[in-house]
This record gives sequence, structure tokens and C-alpha cells, in this order.
Amino acid sequence: MDWDKDQYDLTMYLVEDDRSSKVVQTHAMSSLYYALSPNKLLALMEQASFAAVKRLDDVFYQPIVIGRTWYNNFYNPVVG
Repeated sequence: MDWDKDQYDLTMYLVEDDRSSKVVQTHAMSSLYYALSPNKLLALMEQASFAAVKRLDDVFYQPIVIGRTWYNNFYNPVVG
């Protein structure tokens, strides 16, 4: 994993082992991720017009951030 400020490039390697033919293939898959804090994500969601944005701690091994879109607000006004 290589960091460049708030982004990181992750390469995962998959080794495919065909035991019947004894052929081994390796596949490399790369992705670029934008790393941000839960508070930054909350702020970005509010800027994007999400409603009822909140952070849930102690539900999972890491914080969960939830919010509703205009669609959820219009069709489910009593949710959460």
C-alpha cells in the first residue's frame, strides 16, 4: 500500500492454482482509494444534501456513517 497525502494505492495479488493441470497464474488488481476521517465524511454527506447524517459507534468494529437522501426523506418521512 502506497500513500500519497489522503489517497492510497492498493494492489491485491490473487494466485490461481489449478491442481489438476499444475498451472499457476497470478493476477494483480490495483485500486486507488481516498482516505478520509468519519468527521470529514459526515461533512461531505451534509454538503451533498443528505439528511439525518450521523455516526454510529460500538455497532461494528469500526464507525458506521449513515444518512438519508431526498428520496428516502420523501417516501419514508418517519424513518429514523
